[in-house]
Amino acid sequence: MNFANYLRLILLATLATTLCVLPTAALDTLRVGIGGNVSWTGETTRDDLVSILPEYKVNRQFTDIGNVPGNLIDLSNLQVVTPRVLVKTVVDVEPELLAGQLALVEQLLLDQIEPLEGVTQIGTTAQGFMSVILVDFAPEVTLDEAMNRVEAAVDAIRSTQVVRQAEGETEADNPNLECREESRRFDSTVDITDDWGDCETIFQNGIRADCYQTICRNLTTGDQTSRPGRLQAGGGKLVARRAIQQGLKLPAGTDPVVLPVGLSPDHVARGENVAQRALGWGGRITAPAIKDVAAADLEATLLELIAPGGAEDAFSRKGIFGALGTFIVLDLGSPIGVNRIRFYPRNTVQNAPQYPFQNDFIRQFELLLHDGQDLVLDGTGRLVPQLEDFKILLRSTGNEDQVVDLQVQPARPVRFVRIKSTSSFPYEIDELEVYGQGFIGSSRYISHVYDLGGPATWGNISWQARLIDLRSGLVADLDEALNQDCTTQRDTFSTAADVPDDWGECDTASLYLPGQGYTTVWMCFQTACRDNTTGDIIRYPGQTAGKRVAAKPTVGEPSQILVRTRTGNDPNPLLYYRRDVQRIGEDERSTSLVDLEAQLGRDEYLSLAPDLEASPPRVWDKGEIGEDLENWSPWSAPYLRGDQEGGTPIISPGPRRYIQFAIDFLNDDIDATKLVEQLSIEYLQPPIADDLIAEIYPREVEVSESVNFTYAVRALMNIEGVKGFDTFEIRTPTRVLGIDRIEIVDGSDTIAEQVLNADVILDQRGVPMVRIGEGQVQQLPYSTVSAVGDTFAIQTITDRNFIVRFPQVEPVEGGSERLLKIYFRGQVLLYSTLFRGQAILSSQPGSIQRITPGNAALLGEGDLPTASGITVLSPGITEGSLVGSFALEPNPFTPNGDGINDQLELRYDIVAVTRAAKVQIQVFDLSGRLVHTIYEGTDLSGRYDRTSRPELSWDGRAQGGTVVPPGIYLIYIEVKGDSKANRRAVPVAVAY
Repeated sequence: MNFANYLRLILLATLATTLCVLPTAALDTLRVGIGGNVSWTGETTRDDLVSILPEYKVNRQFTDIGNVPGNLIDLSNLQVVTPRVLVKTVVDVEPELLAGQLALVEQLLLDQIEPLEGVTQIGTTAQGFMSVILVDFAPEVTLDEAMNRVEAAVDAIRSTQVVRQAEGETEADNPNLECREESRRFDSTVDITDDWGDCETIFQNGIRADCYQTICRNLTTGDQTSRPGRLQAGGGKLVARRAIQQGLKLPAGTDPVVLPVGLSPDHVARGENVAQRALGWGGRITAPAIKDVAAADLEATLLELIAPGGAEDAFSRKGIFGALGTFIVLDLGSPIGVNRIRFYPRNTVQNAPQYPFQNDFIRQFELLLHDGQDLVLDGTGRLVPQLEDFKILLRSTGNEDQVVDLQVQPARPVRFVRIKSTSSFPYEIDELEVYGQGFIGSSRYISHVYDLGGPATWGNISWQARLIDLRSGLVADLDEALNQDCTTQRDTFSTAADVPDDWGECDTASLYLPGQGYTTVWMCFQTACRDNTTGDIIRYPGQTAGKRVAAKPTVGEPSQILVRTRTGNDPNPLLYYRRDVQRIGEDERSTSLVDLEAQLGRDEYLSLAPDLEASPPRVWDKGEIGEDLENWSPWSAPYLRGDQEGGTPIISPGPRRYIQFAIDFLNDDIDATKLVEQLSIEYLQPPIADDLIAEIYPREVEVSESVNFTYAVRALMNIEGVKGFDTFEIRTPTRVLGIDRIEIVDGSDTIAEQVLNADVILDQRGVPMVRIGEGQVQQLPYSTVSAVGDTFAIQTITDRNFIVRFPQVEPVEGGSERLLKIYFRGQVLLYSTLFRGQAILSSQPGSIQRITPGNAALLGEGDLPTASGITVLSPGITEGSLVGSFALEPNPFTPNGDGINDQLELRYDIVAVTRAAKVQIQVFDLSGRLVHTIYEGTDLSGRYDRTSRPELSWDGRAQGGTVVPPGIYLIYIEVKGDSKANRRAVPVAVAY
């Protein structure tokens, strides 16, 4: 090679290296929620993005339009992407005092909130007995900052603030003090002086306040002292803290709840009558046993039971209308926390002297509750509970209370409430009230379908979520001395053996790791608590204290979210079918009657109604509604680690033009839920390629044997502006044995090629390296330049994948196909093994595109197009051992302490195991006596050696630590699977 060519190669290699580190443009990002470019209700600030309202299936022949099936998530405050905070306050007063009390509460709260920094707008509404205040903040304010500001403002005037006085500081406990309490009404809150406190505000021709002062005389000295506030009840008791700002605070019994506004299940304030919200959640109220009243009249009467106000109508069973055995079932539509149930006749709670039926209350009844689990289909296609699954709250045989008012303690999830009369006494019910608290138990958000305007390759999905916890006592089972000052963290470990003792509540999960691809890991939790007395940090395994390491979670988070995606080629994931009523059994059709080239749409589908008497006859009726799996992918598996920095790769297929996501909320505690602030989807547009068709050859091999594989990827590159790729990752069942060649082909021409002949070895630390040719050892990443100046590289090798680099595969003008071939050596240990792959464009961080299994090229004899794919079979594995190979090195070995061949190292393959199998390795002498146990544990299919299991070595010592005499020993490995067990022995010589 002359100097000019040599210099050209050096310059090209330098340029290729430099291009990899230059700053590059980031992927485009769809951000939904707070701080995003799209709101949760689909309003977008981007001209290049179209959001399409989703359609979801309600039953076999009906769909609805919207984001929230069952209306179980309140979207009314989610049209904007700026921070918002909600303040909800329930007041408990007589109906005639309601308007004044609501006005009082609202004004007190507004006086506190309006001056807050960053507030841009405040909206107020009254919903029955509840005041609702919505506070908007400027975009530069974070949701945390907004919450902290509003909470501090509201806390300052709460009537429920309490402190515990220390022993010895109480007035009642001091025998030398004689104390009394005085009160005074102030006509204006500005008149309240500093020596009055614990003020209770009232609304009476304006805001007035009743304030208190405690005056004490020392019986020994005669001195008299006073302080603001009420007289304390007794030593060590809870006493009201004097409110700031001249003693002004909210009326007693009002306890506002402050909530961040984000995507979360619907919330019910403590004391809110959820019966009035049942219809909005898809619930209903019925009286199935009543057949003597017209259906329409019965429905109107029952609805009156749960509607606010009005004493004109009541559910009545008097006179000719029998009472015995009649019952009412209220379906709330979804499980929600219930803490109180009340029902009564007219002229009781609501004053209605024109309807003097206060004594027509129900005398004998049973009140049953059901949590909404394990429902069955009734004759109308609705899910209903079975009678035996109801739980009895009260069975009364002699009720004497006009107003039945029952506390449900502790509050519990309830969906169905059933009241049954068990006597023939006439009765009526004017109102049925069910009071709740907390969050809807489970709900789903279905996003808009987002049209990106053209095909895109997907990057990562990520989200920001927080736990809203309204429980008293946030952490269970902790020592009281810790004062509940605890935090929980999560981490992953490669194997169960790697989990330290102070981590717990472990479970396996599939996780994507950069440079490694998807792998199975153990996800575990640890709780760290600060002892507020000593300041020490104490760590507990799991999410609560005192839990041990477990294979499955014992106590999980009170709430979790499941995020899924799907992608498509047209705007609608659903297909509507029409059927010909005159041709029973004929296939249903999904084409429009107006345009046979178009799909049948929702509006046209709902309008279908057969009429054989018409001229001409209308023969088409509604058929099934199904998923369009030809143009849309199914919902993906739930994503893990999307809440971690950077997120996790989107696994739905691409490139696609349309994407949709769904979030399921699952709450185990009625007073806790996850809230999603923002969800982000990264995408590259135009994509890497139209499609990447991949296959591997050969596809039938012997188990645990070294095999020369060819992995071919056919890149279709006809979309205008496709990016191409320069990196490829192949997922392998074990660490590859070697990487031999990379080739890029255009038609019949090879346009780039490099022979590597790289054997994979490990250094002393167990880190993969490559040995090139006659023994040259190179660390990774290893790069080389071909004869024509192209740079090729082996980037990464792990036990589960390898990544290679090559000149960028990109289209020529007018579009084309390119073929990438990667030749490597590896082995399989299962009957069926998938070799997944994905292309990467290194100049676009986060850009990946997964392959589509199929026919990429003719790779060898027997490579039939119909059988092409990325699955490799090893049929002989069903007949063989669970132990693939078992090797000892060096053999013989000399454990004499001279540093040469002192340790025997073991290596073995586990094959045909789909769940963890018990593995035991022991040393026996020739008489059959057990000398030493080297390893006991559980393993999945894979290759194991000292790099992955440091204990896989023997130093020539017996169980008690003494050096064994020289001679021949047998080392047995035993593997116990679900259906069979295998044992193998290998002799080893010990010499000195």
